[in-house]
Amino acid sequence: MTIHIPHAKIVYPGHPLNGQNKHVWLHEGKLYFNNEGLPEAQQLQEGLCVSPGWVDMQARVYEPGHEIQETIATLAQAARHGGFTSVAVLSNSNPVVDGREGVHYLKQMGLKYGLNILPIGAVTQQTKGEKMAEMLDMDYAGAAAFSDGKPVSNPDIVLKTLQYLQHVDGLLIQRAEEPMLAAFGQMNEGMASLMLGLEGLPELAEEVMVSRDIQLLQYTGGKIHFSLISSPGSLKHIAEAKAKGLDVTCSMAAHQLCFTDDDLMGFETNFKVSPPFRSQATNAELKKALLEGLIDVVVSDHNPMIIDQKNCEFDVADFGVSSLETAFHSLLQTLGPNQENKLVELLALNPARLLKLELPQFENGQPIDVTVFTTEGHTVISRDYFLSKGFNSPFIGKTLPGKVIGTLSQGVWVQHADSIPSMS
Repeated sequence: MTIHIPHAKIVYPGHPLNGQNKHVWLHEGKLYFNNEGLPEAQQLQEGLCVSPGWVDMQARVYEPGHEIQETIATLAQAARHGGFTSVAVLSNSNPVVDGREGVHYLKQMGLKYGLNILPIGAVTQQTKGEKMAEMLDMDYAGAAAFSDGKPVSNPDIVLKTLQYLQHVDGLLIQRAEEPMLAAFGQMNEGMASLMLGLEGLPELAEEVMVSRDIQLLQYTGGKIHFSLISSPGSLKHIAEAKAKGLDVTCSMAAHQLCFTDDDLMGFETNFKVSPPFRSQATNAELKKALLEGLIDVVVSDHNPMIIDQKNCEFDVADFGVSSLETAFHSLLQTLGPNQENKLVELLALNPARLLKLELPQFENGQPIDVTVFTTEGHTVISRDYFLSKGFNSPFIGKTLPGKVIGTLSQGVWVQHADSIPSMS
């Protein structure tokens, strides 16, 4: 199939074509700026945005082990529905990805379903936090980065991992949370948790882990990425570390700033996420940091659940949100209008650089992964909207800005919309 996007807006910060309007054709996995020699094309609406394919740096898939929650096939469907052509998958599945076999399996299954899966290898065997996994072996097999998918609380293991990974220029992704300080927490620690009688998750738990690991990084060298930052105090530590020249980066969940802890007053378990939704004042500081570039990457933190994991009392419900398909829309709502460049930096360029992916040149006839989207119009989020097995989402019943039109990935065009409804 050949696709023609008339007067497409190229969104590629730092590229000479950024901001230009060009006729774009997509044919057999390649991008063209003229249709010489191409067959008759299906024409999309003019003025759509075309960017390098989006890269999610943090998602969970439960195949093998718990296919009832998510398979690689449904992950691929959900990812492309959300505009992502590459997805980094956390290691803490069952079995854990702590050896080259698991890395090979995920990469090959991604090819089968038209998604570039970037396996994240475990730091410790079985992610138990006790003995280090064979990280160099996994790096040779194609692991994109290393994380236990949960905090590595043992500082000696963090220190040795930072030293170890320098041999391969590897990236440690650390969940920024001190487990003992976060134990038993159900939501953000504040007035809302006090009123609801629920154990609070303090911002301090995040800040202590960030501070500790930055000190380890300063001692050892290497590079570290803190995932799912939700505290201005953590960002202060990160800003200071960057000013010293330390190789430290961080991410935030796309849904983090769309709600506050006040939204939990109805004990709705789809609002139970980790890190928790914080206060309105905290959100304002985090948004400022996001717009100023202190937060490097926005991730989906996709974690699909079965009904029983959410349809229960709040204090026994699992943390997590099915979010690959809403990440773009929720980030767009957070950023506001005229922020296409920032959006593509956060969803595509910065994660690609951190995971050492080759950035496309956007040259005529080049094989390429692209995402076609618009910041105009709106998308209604319903239970039927989700292609993931999980529909545990606080956005169900809400209308979010923007539309993902389609993706070109692994040489295959998948289209989800062909027109832009006006706001009603």
